[in-house]
Amino acid sequence: MLSRVADQLYWMARYLERAEHTARLLNVALSQSLEEPGRVVPDDRWNKLLLCLNAEDQAEKCQTPYQTTAMLAFDRQLRNSVISCIAAARENARQVRETISSEMWERINHLHLLVTTARLEELWEDQPSDFFWEILNGATLFHGLTSSTLRHDESWDFIQIGRYIERAQLVAHLLKVHFDPLPLEQFSEVRDGDLGLIAVLRSCTAFEAYCQQYTARLTIREIVEYLLLDREFPHAVHFSLLQVRESLDAIATATDTAKTRPVNRYAGRLLTLLEYGQVDEVLQGGLASFVKEVEEHSARVHEAMYTAYITYPIEAHRVMG
Repeated sequence: MLSRVADQLYWMARYLERAEHTARLLNVALSQSLEEPGRVVPDDRWNKLLLCLNAEDQAEKCQTPYQTTAMLAFDRQLRNSVISCIAAARENARQVRETISSEMWERINHLHLLVTTARLEELWEDQPSDFFWEILNGATLFHGLTSSTLRHDESWDFIQIGRYIERAQLVAHLLKVHFDPLPLEQFSEVRDGDLGLIAVLRSCTAFEAYCQQYTARLTIREIVEYLLLDREFPHAVHFSLLQVRESLDAIATATDTAKTRPVNRYAGRLLTLLEYGQVDEVLQGGLASFVKEVEEHSARVHEAMYTAYITYPIEAHRVMG
C-alpha cells in the first residue's frame, strides 16, 4: 500500500472519531442543561466539557451553553470542532477516493453537508439534540458501511488503527478530567442516581452496558474500571487498544519487514499496561499518572507506525492532525 493512502485513511478515521466524540459530549451536556437557558457558564459541567475536548483556552468565548455549542460544533477556526473534524475527515477521504467504497464516500459527504448547512440559531429553537443524533448515527453508519463494503486488508487495518487509537486517548483523557482530582475515598462511594456519573457513562455510550455489568450500582471506582480496563466494551480503553494491536499485527504479517518490529513492540508495551492493570493500583498510583503513561505509549506507537509504514517527504496538500 502507498504510504500516502495509509496516512490519509488513518487520519480520516481519527478525525471522524474525534467529531463523533465531540458531538456525543455536546449532546449529553445539552440534554442536562437546555432546561436552564439562562444559566451562565462557567459551570462545573461545562468547564469539564471544555477540558475533555482540549478547548479550555476558549473558555472566555463560552459564557453560555449556546456559545459553547456554537464554538465546539460550528467554529471553523477551532481545530477540534465538529465541523472542522468532519471537513478534515472528508478531505482525507477525497484524496483516497479510489480506495474507499462509493457508499463510504457518499456517507461522509452526507455528514459534511449536514454540518455545513446547519444553523445553530434554528436548531436551538427546535431540538439541537436531534442534530447531534444525526451526526452520531451518520458516523455509525459510515463505520458499518466501511465494515461491509471495504476489503478487510491493509486499508481496513489503517482505518481501525486510526479510529481506536483516537478513541483510547479521548476516553482516557475524559476519565482523567472527571475523576483525577477527587480524594481516593470518594471512588468507592455508592452514588446511585448521580447525574454527573450517568453523563460520563453516556458520553461513552456505556450507561446500559455498565448497568448490565454492575447492576446499576454507580461508583467512580467501577466506572473507571469499566471504561479503562474492560476487554469487551467497544468504548473502553483496553478494548480499543486490543483493536489497535490486532490491526498492527495484521499489517506486520502482510508486510513482513524488520521495520515493523518497533511499532509492534511499543503496541505490546501499551497493551500490557491495560492487560495487567488493576483498578485499585491505578487509583492508588494516581489516575492522571496512569493516563499519562497511556498517552505517552500511544504517542510512541503513532511515531513508530509512521516510521515503519508512512514516513515520506511532506507534501503541501497533505491533511494532518
